[in-house]
Amino acid sequence: MEILVDRCALVRSRQARSLTQERVAAAVGLTSSTVSHAESGYYAPQLDTLARLARFYGEPIEQFLIYRDEAVAS
Repeated sequence: MEILVDRCALVRSRQARSLTQERVAAAVGLTSSTVSHAESGYYAPQLDTLARLARFYGEPIEQFLIYRDEAVAS
């Protein structure tokens, strides 16, 4: 099984709260480029970073994960 970050869920959570990437970054102690890269899919955030974002948004971390069967992905 492959576990991916659902970057669209990150964007939706931020936009639903009318927050900027800069505001989220400042609130959780990240750089705005880290938030931007996580949302754009440039790279997947580390698990601790994803947990900080989930906590900030008040969502379970699973909200931001996609579980994909590797046999289907091939």
